[in-house]
Amino acid sequence: MPALKIKKEQAAFLITLAFAIAFVVIGALKGSDLTYGIATSSTVTTTVTATVKAVISISATDAVDLGNVTPGTPVSNTGDVTVTSNSEEGWKLYNYADNYMTKTTTPYQSITNTPAGTPSAPAPWTAGTTKGLGFSLSGPINDAVWHDGAGNFNYSSFTTSSDGAQLVNNYTTWSNQAENLTVLYALDVDDAQLSGTYKAIISWFAVTHV
Repeated sequence: MPALKIKKEQAAFLITLAFAIAFVVIGALKGSDLTYGIATSSTVTTTVTATVKAVISISATDAVDLGNVTPGTPVSNTGDVTVTSNSEEGWKLYNYADNYMTKTTTPYQSITNTPAGTPSAPAPWTAGTTKGLGFSLSGPINDAVWHDGAGNFNYSSFTTSSDGAQLVNNYTTWSNQAENLTVLYALDVDDAQLSGTYKAIISWFAVTHV
């Protein structure tokens, strides 16, 4: 079969026709929902939230021995209370005694309190006047009411469980470490106080602000 010969004029016409057809097709596609060869994108965001709960723990010296007490001559000793919390607003410290200092053998007798003060208004310990079991607080986080700034501490008596717990320290700052308070325990008795061994159980507990 003889080869098909295309003249230059015919070739130019065919090329022009092909471009015309392509132009028409592309124009039609632009008006449709089809897109070829063009990348598109859409962006959304996700917000992730969480709430870290406040936690708190407390520890205290197991036992404090005040030794031998001579009526009219106060005795004292120290113990520790340590609080650890992640609370942004800090925490409050409370305490109470199960009862007054009570003789451990018969005949049972208690050492009643003539308090130096209260936690909201502690007062200096007055030898010969202040009687019973009292305490003060020392440390970098104790409320200023517990000392006069010159090394002299103010004291409060303990409430008993029947009276309810008392607020003894209000710590309002977040801390990333355990905070320690030194507790100064003091005791004096009247001349008529029956001899023997006495004890009281002190409960301490801490509560976060949030």
